[in-house]
Amino acid sequence: MKKSPMNILHLTPSYKPAWVYGGPTVSVSQLAAWQVKAGCRVTVLTTGANGAGDFPVADFVDDDGVRVIRKRRITGDHTHFSPGLIWTLIRISGQFDVIHLHSWWNLVALPAAAVLSLKKGNFVFSPRGMFSTYTISSRARNWFHFNAAPALLRRFRFHATSRAEASEISRILPNASIRILPNYIPLPDSVLKENRGFSPMKFLFYSRIHDKKGLELTFSCLAELKDLPWNLTIAGDGEPDYCARLKDLAASLGLSGRITWTGFISAEGKQDLFMNSGVMILLSKNENFGNSVIESLAFGVPVLVSDQVGAGEWVSGSNWGWVVPLEKDKIVETLRDIISSEAALHLISQRAPAEVQAQFNSTRLAQDYLDFYSE
Repeated sequence: MKKSPMNILHLTPSYKPAWVYGGPTVSVSQLAAWQVKAGCRVTVLTTGANGAGDFPVADFVDDDGVRVIRKRRITGDHTHFSPGLIWTLIRISGQFDVIHLHSWWNLVALPAAAVLSLKKGNFVFSPRGMFSTYTISSRARNWFHFNAAPALLRRFRFHATSRAEASEISRILPNASIRILPNYIPLPDSVLKENRGFSPMKFLFYSRIHDKKGLELTFSCLAELKDLPWNLTIAGDGEPDYCARLKDLAASLGLSGRITWTGFISAEGKQDLFMNSGVMILLSKNENFGNSVIESLAFGVPVLVSDQVGAGEWVSGSNWGWVVPLEKDKIVETLRDIISSEAALHLISQRAPAEVQAQFNSTRLAQDYLDFYSE
């Protein structure tokens, strides 16, 4: 008898094209699409969240073959409370072979976990970086995690995107069943093999603009290198007030003339962006994975990341760039070394795309997730 396709439900506060929320939206969208390609029936239950605006309530099948059920939220970022979503979960949860909950610290994930804690089923939870000490910084959140979270998540198995995130989960839930699987990254079909120039050095920041991304530290370190030829492109967007403060900081450090702010870059613009970049910098204070790191490498752009970026374990393990502590003197020293390491940069640029394609192969990764679901 032919085995019926696995029926999967993804629960997430936001879904494509709500790119304003950065990496998690990209990863969940890619995961759902590839599970359809693997022959699964995939449903995404989400809200209309799209930053300051909202997508309309809808129930449709998207271009990837994913059924999307989008419910109205009655609170905005970053709570996303949606009574309609919770009621729909209660009503349809028994229809699926596996339910995969993404995110935490919002009024989609917390009520959903409470509902599923009372049911039997195959439940998987991806914290998406929200179990980190950076996120759990208050006494109230610490109390909640050590006292309430174990009960809410008692029926879940855990998905971590890196060893660092697995450690964060184990700190709070020592007996948790954890599987480490990297995020899905939208990899290019092909990459131009022409040599890119590294002089003057064209640094790139490619991510959502947010306090945790370390741009203040990045500016402070680059200000120490005014004697060297470099420029910086900041590709991404964020809260207007925060972006304005960053631009004021850049001006006060005398860096305005060396920094280009592009705003959000669409998929169509990525090839040109990466082919005109030398090294991608991400000095985040906390990053459970860091999609932009792997995506940059897939286009042949070496990286400099902090040791708080989960994807750094792949960077150091494959010699795709530099991993540094969040210490200004060490970062400045490393930046100077990078600018003078043209031969090493060319080598990384030439070999990284094929190695990333091999390590983050989408078809194999889809099967890895399905095997995890079936365990």
